[in-house]
Amino acid sequence: MSEKECLYQMMLGIFKEADKKQETITSLCKRYGISRKWFYQWKKRRDKEEVKAYDSEDNLIGDEGLRLKIRKAPKMPNKVPEEIEKQTLNFVKEYPPAYGPERIEAEKKSTGIFVGHSGIYNIIKRKGLNTTKNRLGWVRKLPGEIVMRDDMARDKEKSKTNHIQASYPDQLVSQDIFYIAYIKGIGRIYHQVVCDCFSSFEAAKVYDNKTTKAYTDFVENHLHKKFALVKIERILTDCGIEYTTWHEEAIPNHEFEKTYKRLGIKHTTTKAKHPWTNGYVGRLNKTLLNEFYSVAFRKK
Repeated sequence: MSEKECLYQMMLGIFKEADKKQETITSLCKRYGISRKWFYQWKKRRDKEEVKAYDSEDNLIGDEGLRLKIRKAPKMPNKVPEEIEKQTLNFVKEYPPAYGPERIEAEKKSTGIFVGHSGIYNIIKRKGLNTTKNRLGWVRKLPGEIVMRDDMARDKEKSKTNHIQASYPDQLVSQDIFYIAYIKGIGRIYHQVVCDCFSSFEAAKVYDNKTTKAYTDFVENHLHKKFALVKIERILTDCGIEYTTWHEEAIPNHEFEKTYKRLGIKHTTTKAKHPWTNGYVGRLNKTLLNEFYSVAFRKK
């Protein structure tokens, strides 16, 4: 039995007892867990029906006014005609990665088709084509091509089962910078933090800037002393301009790279748009925020 039919049968039972007048409407509604307002709304719909009778088993028949009405599909007078919608999708298929709603509107006007960019956006949104990634996937599926997950999604899925492996202390150290808060009279404050991927030994220092000068100071005057007992072999950072540069010929002249080279430390960076590669120290940032900084700022 469907949900609508169950509700209809419940209404019939309520009104069957109400017609006997052996119980007040208030107590009847309370027993069935409905409000008196709903009862009288249903009664008004029921009273509009002309046919009210009882069958041989004393069951109400003809109370069709109690059934939930099937509403008509709403009229959408401003909806883009199907022919224009089809032409728009064909245009998106021809130029999937490049054009947005405004550009499509301008291109369609040049061919004598006038439709606003909001209407065009509603079309591509309804079809799930409002992003370049979705459009390219849609275009690849049209001729029956087998669509594989993109490299980034595949790498992220793979990273869930991967773990940074280090066989001994200081074989691999993760480094990152983290924005802490804004302090009146000082400004934004950050901390430089490193974490050994074998022992989870960590070191951090707070700075009021995130320049290359602060980074080199942290490595030479803080990190090197904290890890003085064991030589650091490799440090992993992101691809920020404070750590390195995109110009390969300029990498040896970068101040941060020169500092690492002077200390005999190998510097490697994460792959672009793959921040989870350095998630070891990223999780440490969250721990320090929740267990130290947030507690300290609540107190003072």
